[in-house]
Amino acid sequence: MYKKMIFTNSCPPYQLVRHTFAASAPETIGISDKLCIFFILSGGISCNLNGSSQTVHPNTALLFHTMNLQRIRSVSGCNTESYMLSISPEDLSLLSTEQTNLLDCFYYRPFDSAQLLPLTPADMEQITALLSRLMTLNGEAPSSYGNDLFKKTILTELFLLLNMRYRSCHHLQDTVTPDRRARIYAILNHIHRNYSRDISTENLSDDYNINKFALGNAFRQITGCTISQYITNCRMEKAKELLLAGARVEIVCECVGYINLSHFSRAFKNYTGKSPKQFQMAFRKECDRL
Repeated sequence: MYKKMIFTNSCPPYQLVRHTFAASAPETIGISDKLCIFFILSGGISCNLNGSSQTVHPNTALLFHTMNLQRIRSVSGCNTESYMLSISPEDLSLLSTEQTNLLDCFYYRPFDSAQLLPLTPADMEQITALLSRLMTLNGEAPSSYGNDLFKKTILTELFLLLNMRYRSCHHLQDTVTPDRRARIYAILNHIHRNYSRDISTENLSDDYNINKFALGNAFRQITGCTISQYITNCRMEKAKELLLAGARVEIVCECVGYINLSHFSRAFKNYTGKSPKQFQMAFRKECDRL
């Protein structure tokens, strides 16, 4: 009897665009629900990282996970050319293996400036060639023979190269086992989607089948902070995005999971050095100046 073959692991969905930061354009601000990479090809941009503005030069990749606030504008006096690649954490996991987790460059961040990845000209030339090939494949009929496998192969090679450069640049040591690291990444995805709700270490321990003390230790090794600190950081990054969009402080407080406005204001000031209203007004003044 004929039995239909079932094929799995086709190329996961992604978005790839050639992106131009116009010299006269306002700052791009937002948090994406996808993992995003900007490959800076020419010109230069200003990117607000960890509360301070940094100039990003060509031959650099900017790595944003789903709770990183993106604040980017061109600073070179001319247009800045880049590629922007985005993919969901779940879809990138489909390209990973038990031994090689391609989410490392987005989640394994126990240090500052993890979003900046300097690349050599040779690296960028190789990456640009891969991205150009992907753009060509995107223009072909998806049903054409080999299209899906070619795209999957190129995506895998691209993310493998990025992670190898990331691990080398930051001298990452595998102090957490691959299985436990994958569970921590799953927990990070859960926090990113549910930061406004009550999340306890006990519940995470039960839901992800990992001892509470082992969970806390592995989480700190990967993120550089405790679970409660990480949740607060996510709430504050979302609060910054909403405040920069002009939302009222009271609305922002509720959106990021705080019941008490004074508790929110205190947490925000501890995180940014400014009250929510001061932060909002400082941004407006900066916009007026520019």
